Amino acid sequence: TQRYMGESSCGSASKMGQCHGSADLPDQSSTKMRNEKKRNKKRSLKVDTQFPTAAAPLTLANSLSSVSTNVSDECRDDLPMTPVKAKITSRIRTPKHKVMQTLRNMFIDMDDETLEVAMKAYDDESESSLAEHVDGERLKLQDKLMCLLEMFPNLNIATITRALADNDWDIDETAEKFLSTHQPEAELDERSTPSKSGALPGVGSDLMEAIRRANIRTDIGNQAIALRALADLALHEELQTEIVRLGGTEPILRVLKSATRGLDSEVGSDLLELQRLAATALANLALHESNQSDLVTKGSLPILIEVLNRCNDSAIQSNCCRAMANLAYRNEANEALIAKEGGIKSMVTLLKTQKDTEVLVETCAALANLARNADYQELIVQLDAMVPLLNQIKCDHDVEIVQQACRTVANLCMSQPSKSKLIQFGTLDVLVPLMSTDNSYIRRMAVMAVANLSTGSDTHDDIAASGCLTPLFHALRSTAEELDCQRQAARALANLTETASVRTQVVQAGGLGLFLSLAQHRSEEVQLLAAKTLANIASVKGVSQSWL
Repeated sequence: TQRYMGESSCGSASKMGQCHGSADLPDQSSTKMRNEKKRNKKRSLKVDTQFPTAAAPLTLANSLSSVSTNVSDECRDDLPMTPVKAKITSRIRTPKHKVMQTLRNMFIDMDDETLEVAMKAYDDESESSLAEHVDGERLKLQDKLMCLLEMFPNLNIATITRALADNDWDIDETAEKFLSTHQPEAELDERSTPSKSGALPGVGSDLMEAIRRANIRTDIGNQAIALRALADLALHEELQTEIVRLGGTEPILRVLKSATRGLDSEVGSDLLELQRLAATALANLALHESNQSDLVTKGSLPILIEVLNRCNDSAIQSNCCRAMANLAYRNEANEALIAKEGGIKSMVTLLKTQKDTEVLVETCAALANLARNADYQELIVQLDAMVPLLNQIKCDHDVEIVQQACRTVANLCMSQPSKSKLIQFGTLDVLVPLMSTDNSYIRRMAVMAVANLSTGSDTHDDIAASGCLTPLFHALRSTAEELDCQRQAARALANLTETASVRTQVVQAGGLGLFLSLAQHRSEEVQLLAAKTLANIASVKGVSQSWL
């Protein structure tokens, strides 16, 4: 799945983003940042789900699991997050007299003859042998399908599947048939003419079938197939709004809501996997900004928050946080609802108690997006989020957690009422070493956090005393590819030199020559910030005369 990692405004970050400049400087538009809508715009996660059903028929929905590539979820940098692709493995349960019917339900794309061959391998003491055999047959068919798709790219999956079935799944005979008859004109039209909705060609029937199966409440196997298909289809931006428009949200939310209740011992593990798939599908659907209002109108936020409060499964928790990060991306109405329903408090609680890497990554990403809004920065600090955030950064056991935690801290440093508290928490002690780290993303977030802290004169002496000046100078001399890091460092020093004691330190550290050279920087914004700094330090004794 992916997550939106939007931009940080005036130092805030969103569906994951970067922090921007202070209000007293020239207006600076937001820029995007994660791993980084499509790891942050969104980040891509892989969710390995196991469920007692096999793949659905060889239609587009199922083929996506083998042909679609992972969308990278850039550290919630410039994008929303990347969808998580759900995977389902097969399992078979006793009793033996029900095995054949179970196989028919699980492998509906296979004929009875193939299943009967698999039955011969069945052993009450080793059920895995049957599942492995049937799965092997299915994978062979998928390999044939993908081979024909490469040979005949203008044909859709349904046509190739029907032809394979008509030719007893013989790939050579099927290929010969297509070569001899060429491509039917109708199929050419179907592939070349985009649908009115902008969805992928040939997907309509697969999508409708997936939604129909998802609503069969009495058949967990069919629901699993359907939710897997919807989670995969929701990886495609063209289909995200179609799934919502056609009613795919209702069964997803219904299954996810069941995660707030206890699990029956008989179907507990099966239902848990359904819930994981539902959370994955919802997080993927929330990637599309057009779905944000619709999903919230259908009641998704209260369900997501209740699941966070009552469900202990880490896979579900991480996708619920990812869904909220996407829903909050540049949507003030949704941000307000998340805060009103207690979503921020729930995520801060996860931040304090969770050890799972993915949960921590997605929790930090969601909080970073919410912290772009000044209305919630102080609330997050008041909920005591700073200590666990700084601890995650200091532990440094996962780079993505550190990236998202740094992005959250950078946005929280914009909160004017909280600046003194942030310094008391030891924020500068954590940030200063990160300003020289080899990871460019973390380095940029650390510099951005200091720049945001510098927007209040009360913090200037503390910042200078923390040892920030030297790494800020190094950031100004960074490569051209790190323009935003240079801009944030220039912003920090322009603010800091408004304080007399810091001006002297900047001049003594050799800042005069550096800022004279920056006056000719390729970025007009950096030039303006350098000019402001020069104007500030001109009052230092002896500086003005040195220019004459």
